[in-house]
Amino acid sequence: MGTMTGLFRAERAVFTVGLLGMLMGAGLLVAVAVRGVHVAPEGNLYKAAIFDLALGVYTINVMVFLHGAGFGRRALAVQRWALVTLASYSYVVETLEALRGFDPRFSGHRPMFDQVLAQPFLLVAALLIVFFLVMAVKVVFGRTRFDPTVLLGIRYAMAAVAVAMGIGVWMSVIQGSSVGESGSLLPVHAMGFHGLQTIPLVALLLSWSPLSPASSRRVVHLAGLSYLAACVMVGLRSGSGGALLTPNPQTALAVAFLLLWLACLGFAVRHWRRSGFAIRVEAVVPAAALPAR
Repeated sequence: MGTMTGLFRAERAVFTVGLLGMLMGAGLLVAVAVRGVHVAPEGNLYKAAIFDLALGVYTINVMVFLHGAGFGRRALAVQRWALVTLASYSYVVETLEALRGFDPRFSGHRPMFDQVLAQPFLLVAALLIVFFLVMAVKVVFGRTRFDPTVLLGIRYAMAAVAVAMGIGVWMSVIQGSSVGESGSLLPVHAMGFHGLQTIPLVALLLSWSPLSPASSRRVVHLAGLSYLAACVMVGLRSGSGGALLTPNPQTALAVAFLLLWLACLGFAVRHWRRSGFAIRVEAVVPAAALPAR
């Protein structure tokens, strides 16, 4: 575990900000349980909690991937402090506005102070997308230090996050997440971001297993394609204005594709077990990727 310890020491600020977001999200969930979701006139504590939790996890995930992407020291420093600054601002605005009873993005009730506070929010979201795209291009087309099987999983994860960010842009354009009578873009938005964990997890376990690299990559392809297909099906259903939980072909296909991804995960766990549950942290964060301090 020395490599992970080294990463934590090198990126203490990023890990601290990521953990802070998760703690803030957990605190808001406690507030929801105690006093309810809504704060008059339009604040929603549950949405703020999920936002803080998701951004905290995303921040830590991205920092881990950046270290294996082969960035130079200066480029890595820019990405590091951009993540810290943009995530910190986002936590403050999302949480403070919800607690004050306002929607940080699409409010119709904000007084002048809150308008000024939230004015740069869309710009911050755009900058997060830009920095992600820079990393994605480096991971997809550049030379990296990841294990080849893990790299394949990360590339699929990048595609899933690109879907999530595209949905985020869509929500900004339509000034909300609702589509039609019953559709909501939030599920596919969340699914895309969770691709950062779901697809690389399968790849990582397979990289730790005694399965051959060629066979491992075939399973990762299947896991990545099935998860992306599930996102597409959920997006088609929601984007057409339909409710996900009513019987329909798109939701049925989404469930089938998620079950296929789950089968890939089970396959990976079974083969990882054959290695005695060995763990090689270097498959994700090679020691050579850590900056000299």
